[in-house]
Amino acid sequence: MDNTFQDDYFQTLYQLHKNRDIKSDFGMDSCSELFQDGFGLYSSVGLKEHIGPHRAKFYRISLGLKGSINIDLSVKNRIFQCPFIAFTLPGQVFSVFNKSEDFFSYYILFSESFIQDAISLKNILEEFPFFYNPSVQTFSLLEKDVLAIKMLFLEINEELKNINSNTRKVIHLYINLILIAAKRSLDKHPYRHVDVSVQFKLLIQFRKLINAHFLEHQPLLFYAEKLCISIKQLNRIVNETTGNTAYDLINDAILAEAKLLLRHSVKSVNEIAYELNFNDPSYFVRFFKKMTQQTPLNYRELSK
Repeated sequence: MDNTFQDDYFQTLYQLHKNRDIKSDFGMDSCSELFQDGFGLYSSVGLKEHIGPHRAKFYRISLGLKGSINIDLSVKNRIFQCPFIAFTLPGQVFSVFNKSEDFFSYYILFSESFIQDAISLKNILEEFPFFYNPSVQTFSLLEKDVLAIKMLFLEINEELKNINSNTRKVIHLYINLILIAAKRSLDKHPYRHVDVSVQFKLLIQFRKLINAHFLEHQPLLFYAEKLCISIKQLNRIVNETTGNTAYDLINDAILAEAKLLLRHSVKSVNEIAYELNFNDPSYFVRFFKKMTQQTPLNYRELSK
């Protein structure tokens, strides 16, 4: 096994977010396995004080019901006061920390393989903005919407207590209803709608290209040529759909990888800088400090 990463990086999903000896009968709080290897339902009982940064392997929907918590989706670190709903995508780097003593939430995890035979992933991405627009991956909820979505989480909990041949199909339906309820709630927020038929598809392609090539390709020309558009068009599409620049998304990916290496590897700052293709480690330090307001070494120390 590559010893680049510390042992805790290879712990199971359950060990990454839950403490041991959990006393809770909700969902799968006390179970270290996923339902049919692709679905999990949990409460924040036994939730670790600091989770991440980790690269998500599942879709995640969290319903914050009480208290507050910090959520860092790559570089978008904000304190969220309940009630709220948050979404994380496979491959996305995230951290959760600084939860208040009274914090309480429900959350579900599901894989693409678990959901794809019931709900088209293409339709999910095109219909629900919180799966492609990072500015609305987490948003506050009205009390009426909280109660409606909470009831759906509780219905899934009841279904898991009485598993039968149709349980998987029923959970599919509840996930779909949660997504629809979240979309209706988001529609009440003053966020900018975009033409998902064209701009959305290009944004998703751009994000996929970034995930595959951000280490060796930072210039925008590479991505614009791959997408068969101009750099100006690329920047306009990214800005209209996310409020950021195209370079912001590339820098987000670089920073997320830097955080993973600083927290989970034993490599020096200089080694990480060169691995991330910075010609000068001092430039990497300046980049990291500009993005996070702390040096790489300070981040590493505070993350222990």
